[in-house]
Amino acid sequence: MAANSRVSVLIDNRTNRSADFQSVLAATALGEAKKRQGEDRRGPLGHFLHKHPKLEPICLAASTAFMEIKASPPTQGVRHSHAGSKIRG
Repeated sequence: MAANSRVSVLIDNRTNRSADFQSVLAATALGEAKKRQGEDRRGPLGHFLHKHPKLEPICLAASTAFMEIKASPPTQGVRHSHAGSKIRG
């Protein structure tokens, strides 16, 4: 990521149930990633751990990087789709 900070993130509403094949929705965000370190990560990491306290051991491990992703604005012609439908532009 140090050489190329461009990233994509897939966000979906799957629940790992068979109904997901018919009703899952997903979006891909494109943007730039930046490693948050030291005091710069304290606030965002605290907010994240407040919502996901069970992930604290993983988040605080020395081998874990906490990344901030700034999503780019959507562009013309963004394609959206969901399970059971064709892609429309």
